[in-house]
Formats: sequence, structure tokens, C-alpha cells
Amino acid sequence: MEIFRAQIKNVDLIAPLFDAYRQFYNAPSNIEASRQFIFERLMKHAEQFAYDTGSRGLFLRAATDNYEAQGLYEKCGWVRDEKFYRYDRILR
Repeated sequence: MEIFRAQIKNVDLIAPLFDAYRQFYNAPSNIEASRQFIFERLMKHAEQFAYDTGSRGLFLRAATDNYEAQGLYEKCGWVRDEKFYRYDRILR
């Protein structure tokens, strides 16, 4: 058995576990609600980790057409930057 710290990229992997937990305790099954709950908890944990380690802030990116993610970020208090464009130069 491998035990690891969950990250946002693991939401689809662990959401069914939370859903099974809800069902075990006779709570309604709702995978989407479980995914959102996990996402929000992971975001709060990341923010606390950044605060505890003295970081000045956190940055993330979302595809311009990923409205679901944008809505979740904004629900968690993240603010979209309307002033600056981001540029990347991929070398490899």
C-alpha cells in the first residue's frame, strides 16, 4: 500500500473514497459534491502550508475555457488577475 499526501491532481482518484464514506453512513451519494469538498479542503491546506512557511502568496493557472475550475477558485477566495498577461517560453 502506498500512502501519499493528496494533491489537486488526485481529486478524481480520491473522490470515490469520500463518496463511499458518505454512503457507508447513509448520506446521499454525490461524486461531484465529494470532488468539490476535496478540492476546497486541499486549497485550504495549501494556503495554510504557504502561510506557515512564510510564503507571500500562491499562484495558479486555469484554462480560459475551464469555467468550472474558475468558479471553484473564486468560491475559495482566489482573484483572477485582470491586469497582466502571462508569457511562457518552452525550451524543451
